[in-house]
Amino acid sequence: MSNSGGRRLKQWLMEQIQSAQYSGLQWEDESRTMFRIPWKHAGKQDYNQEVDASIFKV
Repeated sequence: MSNSGGRRLKQWLMEQIQSAQYSGLQWEDESRTMFRIPWKHAGKQDYNQEVDASIFKV
């Protein structure tokens, strides 16, 4: 399966982490081998879909 014209998921995700556009999406270690994706359950009272699920809408 070819990925012509598109970016690979890994590269795209690394760009999103570097952009600091998504609160909580960050590197876990200095060597940048692990990252954290913020996750708040939609059943929580303070859940806000626009903020808490924004990375999943991109």
